[in-house]
Amino acid sequence: MSELAKKLYAQVRADNPHLPDVEVGINRTYAGHWQRSKGAWLWYFYNSDYPSISNIGSQWPATECMKAKELEYYYNEVAGDLHISPSTEELRK
Repeated sequence: MSELAKKLYAQVRADNPHLPDVEVGINRTYAGHWQRSKGAWLWYFYNSDYPSISNIGSQWPATECMKAKELEYYYNEVAGDLHISPSTEELRK
């Protein structure tokens, strides 16, 4: 598992303690501009023992999420997805 995946998941888990304490990787989707503009994720976490981990991802690059001082989360109850993004305040800078 990559160091970026470990650090980012640790940050996400600190904000969402209900998530399991497992090792994860990051799977890139290679979504293009038009797919992302319609809501497609650029990456998501994966762990073969916990398939629900793949419901956590973002339209923002993982490196940008990692650089952010604060992350924002949106939970889609219908799909069961947890969307991650840098805070709105940081995006305005």
